[in-house]
Amino acid sequence: MGDWLRRNAEAVQAVGAVLTVMLALVALLGVKWQVDGAERIQREQSARDIYREFLSLSVANPDLAQPDFCALDAGPKAPAYAAYLDYLLYAAEQSMALDADLAPLFSGYLDQHKPALCSFTPGQMALYEPDVATLMASVRGSCTDVHACP
Repeated sequence: MGDWLRRNAEAVQAVGAVLTVMLALVALLGVKWQVDGAERIQREQSARDIYREFLSLSVANPDLAQPDFCALDAGPKAPAYAAYLDYLLYAAEQSMALDADLAPLFSGYLDQHKPALCSFTPGQMALYEPDVATLMASVRGSCTDVHACP
């Protein structure tokens, strides 16, 4: 056996080097897989937390969740309403980035805010992720049926 090893030492070393490289590659792929999985779990948890906070805001502020747009638009709660709407759109972006099937859920929320969405400029619409901008556009539909404030 010792004689065989001496004669084939270079080949055995080459096989060992190839196996070492292959194992290192497998280990790197395993690390990448773990990091990607941890990142996905973190994004999912973050989206759940954002949605949970949105629901809490809606319960605590029903006047913002189902707004009288004309009363809120120029009243003292206008900044709070603008922040609420921004948070709703942010929650939609974060949630729909992970699960596009949530679009009908957020469409229902956005329907309550059609007058505000109809006041958005194209530049404002472009600030949002494409799937949320598309959802906003579909909710906006024809803004001609939105009543102007007195």
